[in-house]
Amino acid sequence: MLPFKKSSPLRSLGQITACDCISMGVPLIVAKSFHLIDYFNDNDVIYYEPENSIDLQKKINYVLKTGASINERNIRLKNNIMDSLSLDNFVKTLVNISC
Repeated sequence: MLPFKKSSPLRSLGQITACDCISMGVPLIVAKSFHLIDYFNDNDVIYYEPENSIDLQKKINYVLKTGASINERNIRLKNNIMDSLSLDNFVKTLVNISC
């Protein structure tokens, strides 16, 4: 769970923490703020409204009730990220930048 505020300037910390959670298979429950919405969609993580403890509680209960589907989501997300960060994709990106 990443409890950000709507306007706090901790973007990189959110990205680092999210990647750590993904690598460990921990479900991501994050505040829907600018920190991660550029990187993860609603299929990747579970968003709650920033600074809304009731919405956060609902999302935590959802994760607890749907553990198996959350684990599948985490595996898919981790595989997608590892694929996008593969050496082949890195080289393709470099080639596209240099052209």
